[in-house]
Amino acid sequence: MTNHALSGPKRPAQRVAVRIALAVWAVGWLAPHAISQSRPVPTTNPAALASFAGSWDTTFGLLELSQIGASVTGQYAIDGAKATVEGTVDGRRLTFRYVEANARGEGWFELAADGDSFEGKWRASGVPLWMNWIGKRAAGTNPQRFDGVWSTTFGAMRLATDGEEMAGSYSFAGISRIRGKVESRTLKFHYDQPDGEKGEGEFTLSDDGSRFSGTWKSNVGKGGKWQGERVLPRPGRAWLVVLEAHWESSLGAPEYSYGEMLRSFFTRMPSVEVRHRFVHDVADLKRFCAEVIYLAEPVVLYVSSHGTKEGVVLGSEIAGADVLIECVRDLQNLKMLHFGSCLVMSGDVPRKIHESRPKSQQFPISGFTKPADWAGSAIVDFTYLELVLERGMAPADAVKTTRDLVKFARENSDTAIPGSGLKVFEP
Repeated sequence: MTNHALSGPKRPAQRVAVRIALAVWAVGWLAPHAISQSRPVPTTNPAALASFAGSWDTTFGLLELSQIGASVTGQYAIDGAKATVEGTVDGRRLTFRYVEANARGEGWFELAADGDSFEGKWRASGVPLWMNWIGKRAAGTNPQRFDGVWSTTFGAMRLATDGEEMAGSYSFAGISRIRGKVESRTLKFHYDQPDGEKGEGEFTLSDDGSRFSGTWKSNVGKGGKWQGERVLPRPGRAWLVVLEAHWESSLGAPEYSYGEMLRSFFTRMPSVEVRHRFVHDVADLKRFCAEVIYLAEPVVLYVSSHGTKEGVVLGSEIAGADVLIECVRDLQNLKMLHFGSCLVMSGDVPRKIHESRPKSQQFPISGFTKPADWAGSAIVDFTYLELVLERGMAPADAVKTTRDLVKFARENSDTAIPGSGLKVFEP
């Protein structure tokens, strides 16, 4: 459960540090202010209490916290064993005690003004030395904001802060758009649906941020209630979404599929959810890509088809850079895009996709620069995706390792299987 995205002390190093601190303390060198750090300034206004509820990526891995009033409980994992946290919020500070399998102690977290991160300290019982414990919210779990994925009266919805406004989409009647401004805990918005309906409404966030209640009114006077419940990302979970064109060119050809093999292989992993869908044309590709945004966790999108350096072949159409840019435009949860297609990585498609996105929303794009052998590319892709999804490798490292392990993953091969030219494009 350790999260390497945030820097911080690790347990073996901490034990050494604690021993050193004890020795220092024994000879009277302890800084006199260290003990006072856990004492928050009292607050008497209940409305001023900050909310620590939600999922946090922290120095010590994923921390799940629940809050009722000022009381907070939660848990995290150390070396695979469950650890618990219990404490009280005063203002923006949570003062707590923790219990692990072989240790216990105390600490405090101070919530940032935007509610998206905290800084804090912890120390083991009987030890004077305070050490850092920092965290940031897992995506879409800030109870003070509308950002994130929602299950609503009118289908799945994802909202995100866009400058001074809140914007997003929901799945009713196709890809419907919503945009508005937040005042206190209320989002006042306008909506626009592909069936021609437009209107306005407002959502009010519950105190714990897990739900909203609201109303809508169309431009022709119809209206009603609109409610939603927050969909929280499951810790450690990722999606492999395979969108595959049919390979057979006639009724006489036997049916075969990459996606079915991938689904059978990766379904064994409890941390990976696999979805496999066949696409027949560009419209199908756009429709399924539009649904990816409503998955709360990170997604690896695998597009499997014949390909050229201009793009992906879908029936009589080619999904070129412009189409693919539109397909992934709103996918803030996309971890990686992989083309299980010949030649796509030999052209300008990856570069154009990257140039179309802000730097904060870019992702690795991988695939083949050569005409790929069916069996060879299957072995390469299984190895590559295994390294990314189960071994946790970054795509660039996984490409290098795959090319080291499998000779025909390179541009040129001295084996019976020709080289496929596995490549990753990163900014």
